[in-house]
Amino acid sequence: MVSSRRADVLLGLLVLCHLMPVWLNRYLPTQDGPAHLANAAILAECGPRCADFYEIRLEAVPNWTVHVVLAGLFHVVAPLTAEKVVVSVYVIGFAWSFRYFLGGFGKDSGYLAAAALLLLLPRCFWMGFYNYCLSMVLLWTILGYVLRRPRLDAGPAAVLAALFLACWFTHLVGFLLAVTGSLWLAGLTAMDRTGPEAFQARAARLGWIALAALPALLLTLDYFERSGFWAAGRPRLLEGVSAERLQADIAGLGMQMFGPLPRADTLATVTLVVYALLLVVGAWCGAAGVPRWPIACYGALLLAGYWLVSDHLPSDQGGFLKCRLAAVFPLCLLAACRPTPRPACRLGCWALTLVALSWKLGLVSGHVGNLQDEIEEFTAGLGAVGENRTLFIVRGDRRAAGADHLEHAGDYYCLGTGNVNLDNHEAASGYFPIRFREGVVRARGDFATHPQRELVDLVVLWDASPERWLPGGTRQAPVFQRDRLLILEAKRPEALPRE
Repeated sequence: MVSSRRADVLLGLLVLCHLMPVWLNRYLPTQDGPAHLANAAILAECGPRCADFYEIRLEAVPNWTVHVVLAGLFHVVAPLTAEKVVVSVYVIGFAWSFRYFLGGFGKDSGYLAAAALLLLLPRCFWMGFYNYCLSMVLLWTILGYVLRRPRLDAGPAAVLAALFLACWFTHLVGFLLAVTGSLWLAGLTAMDRTGPEAFQARAARLGWIALAALPALLLTLDYFERSGFWAAGRPRLLEGVSAERLQADIAGLGMQMFGPLPRADTLATVTLVVYALLLVVGAWCGAAGVPRWPIACYGALLLAGYWLVSDHLPSDQGGFLKCRLAAVFPLCLLAACRPTPRPACRLGCWALTLVALSWKLGLVSGHVGNLQDEIEEFTAGLGAVGENRTLFIVRGDRRAAGADHLEHAGDYYCLGTGNVNLDNHEAASGYFPIRFREGVVRARGDFATHPQRELVDLVVLWDASPERWLPGGTRQAPVFQRDRLLILEAKRPEALPRE
């Protein structure tokens, strides 16, 4: 039988195995990761060139946490190392927080915490949604905190309020999941206790949680008002619900769960089968304890939400809602599993979990390793580009499915160089700390049709024909050329719009 202490040691070793692909490779092939690094570099040190194009958004918006942490780390370590530190915090924090959450239901749930690592690196991670990933750490911490405290008063409520605020500034969806999950669990746990005193205790608990969430909820209402969500975002939430879309969502569950990983559909099937088997074992010979049906029902609600909500809201409201929910509802169902006290069954559960994790780690390691050469090729012109230049990135039509690791790879040219990538999607959105100065237009796609070509110093073409993307008379001698990468000189800017 695997003891609780040995289970924690084994869990730690599994976490270490997940960190190996992170630290043994130069690049993390995520979609938004380079953009986070580039904008955190602006926060850390906004040179005169960047100051001409960007300004810091000094207002309460989600997605601050990762940028602030990265900006602080840039004063200590190199940008690529800082990214790995943030990812390591997520990996370790996810394992610890879910273990802490499971502890709210009782002890001896080590193999359940290990099984949760199957969803440690979901599509959200490969998309580079680091803020959302860190909000998952806070989500499981908050839910565990609520479960472990059947009675709340001012002290725990103050701690809960701080956690809610931290979650809000990390990611809005994570915060909303934390609030709804806390109220759901607080209202439905201990339902077997009846009578006026039990009802008053539950009502008081719900009241303290609502009070703790109030500051962050007011920030949410203010953010929705400023971003125009009530007018544009809310009507789109349930738009297009149909049998055809339901069928498409079921067929796309593997991609939404694991994104670009090879054999994502098979991996999703294996993960759900493992969780289902653990649920069956728990129902058959699981130990009695705190009722787990409330978290199972919450997971079922999130599954319904996955099928009902639109994946994307209007352009400035956010999106990729389905992959965020696809990473959570299976974990809620996993938490509903009752750990078995029978030694043979426990060993069987551990063996099943370890086999699935070993296969998944092999897929992750191969995926990360296989993309290193392509990113190295994309960034081969770093020395030729130099510093304090304005870049226009042009890519061909080919895109990676699930998560495109080259979507924002042009931002690698802006780390510690003072360069400006005009294709900065975060600066053009309304929910990141950095934004374009008034009058600056995001540069994306066809250089020939961009209205501010005079601002561009260099055009970086990847797997793209200059005859197709550049207007006549703008092409000059190549600054750098290797394989699919071509960097051309363009006109230097003469005037820049300012506020």
